[in-house]
Amino acid sequence: VLFDFGESTVRADAAGTLAKLASVLADAKVPAAHVYGHTDSISDEAFNQTLSEQRAKAVVDELKKNGATATLDWQGFGETKPVAPNTNDDGSDNPAGRQANRRVEIYIPTF
Repeated sequence: VLFDFGESTVRADAAGTLAKLASVLADAKVPAAHVYGHTDSISDEAFNQTLSEQRAKAVVDELKKNGATATLDWQGFGETKPVAPNTNDDGSDNPAGRQANRRVEIYIPTF
């Protein structure tokens, strides 16, 4: 689930996907899932940590609103676990990389 810069509101393009996931979680009787929030590296570490937690919580709330019955825990990692470089090799900004890092990941353990 991707987020806009500095935002923790679930985007409209992700809401439908989360509604489908909530249904799958409920139908499959998945007992638990882990929700992890992330940010790009713009802003300071404290702000990004809080923002990553808010993003993870927003996804949990959206899943619950759509009927997920699993126990959903969430955690924020701030800017510490990027999946793409925030800057290019020459030090210039990498907008695509930053967008990829503004995300929430959902892990469903196997039982």
